[in-house]
Amino acid sequence: MNRRTPSDYRNAVRKVRRLYSTPEVLAKALKLVQRPEVDLDDVGSIVRNDSALVADLIRLSNSALFSRGGGCVDLQLALQRLGLRQVVRAIELSMSKNVFGKGLVHYGIDSTQYWRTSMLAALLMERLAFIHGVDAPEAYTIGILHALGRVLIDEVLEENSNRDKWDRKVTIEAWEVAQVGFTHAEAGALLLREWGFPAGIVAPIEHQLGAPSAVAAQTTAGMIRFARILIQADPVVGNGANGEPVAFPPDLLGWAGFASETEAMELLADVQKQLVAIAESLGIAHGA
Repeated sequence: MNRRTPSDYRNAVRKVRRLYSTPEVLAKALKLVQRPEVDLDDVGSIVRNDSALVADLIRLSNSALFSRGGGCVDLQLALQRLGLRQVVRAIELSMSKNVFGKGLVHYGIDSTQYWRTSMLAALLMERLAFIHGVDAPEAYTIGILHALGRVLIDEVLEENSNRDKWDRKVTIEAWEVAQVGFTHAEAGALLLREWGFPAGIVAPIEHQLGAPSAVAAQTTAGMIRFARILIQADPVVGNGANGEPVAFPPDLLGWAGFASETEAMELLADVQKQLVAIAESLGIAHGA
């Protein structure tokens, strides 16, 4: 039998696009802020029709996370408080709650685990870019979106009345291919192209599953591959096959720029602390 591809499931793709509007808003916002003469009114025009997003932007503009005082109840004031750069980050956080803050039935992954996976990757990507001295403004976005394809695969299985669930006896990617014929990396890339995300974000997500050392550690592809491994050491979302502990071979740590496993785990601990403040600002549970 020929291996099926994400494009074979166009109905599921269309349904996911209808269910989630924030990724498309984010794609437009990312393009807008690259323009030399963009202003907050331009950003306001693309967000104001998404009521959930508007509510989140107002909430975040009042939060300690963005170092702002309370009392803002208006979108325009919220945008002014946040500013162009921070409003993109706020859109990303809203998207994380509304897209990744839902459980994946067929994966056996609850809403806390899925959201935490997304946010840990985003924070790790940002820190890894800093450690490597790389100017990679898209690193955070790549991290937050890296597991997006699981939404599509979960929907495909639901649409096909498939009751199978991942039993963790094989890797998550092997299970995905056995069930639908493609991985969440491929599915995520398809969705991101549908929403209009740039190649610099789509490509590393599409190629996130390769061996880390096959690419340079300071590339976004290298960073997301290492971030995926490091996330498995988180007690809430670690989901390796057979429940095996995460191993960090010395050559992998050296490739990633760490002198020891302790250094890598300290980085994970730092972003876990950041996650608490983000969860509180969004008003969601954050796990351990």
